[in-house]
Amino acid sequence: MDGCFPMLDKIGDNIEGLQDAVISKPIPQTAQDILMIRRDIISTRRIIHPQVTVMESLEKNLAQNKYSFLPENLGVYFGDIGDHLQKIWDTLEDHKGIVEALSDTANWLTSHRIQEIMRVLTVFMSVLMVVEVM
Repeated sequence: MDGCFPMLDKIGDNIEGLQDAVISKPIPQTAQDILMIRRDIISTRRIIHPQVTVMESLEKNLAQNKYSFLPENLGVYFGDIGDHLQKIWDTLEDHKGIVEALSDTANWLTSHRIQEIMRVLTVFMSVLMVVEVM
C-alpha cells in the first residue's frame, strides 16, 4: 500500500501544474491534460475500491475470530493496511473533486473566450453591413 503514495504525489503534482495552466493558457492541450489526469484517478480508484472492502472484511472477521488459520495479532496489520487504503481513497476523492473543478473552470474560460470572439465578430459584421448598405 505504501507504494501507492508516490503515485498519488505524482497525480497531485500534475494537478498543481494543471491549475496554473488552466488559468494562463486555456487551450486544447490543457483539456487533454485534464482528461489524462482524470483517467489516472479513475484507474487508481478502480484498483483501490475493491481492496478497501476486502480489507475491512478481513479486519472485522479476524477480530471476531472467524479465521482460525490466522493468528489474532494480525488484526493490527490488517487495520494498518485498511487505514492506508482509506487514506489513499480519501486522497483520490480530493483529487477527483479538484480535477472536476478544473474541468469546469476550463470549460467556463473557453466559453467566455468564444463569447468575446462572437462579440467582436458581431460588431465587425454590423460595421460591414452599414458600409455595404451605403
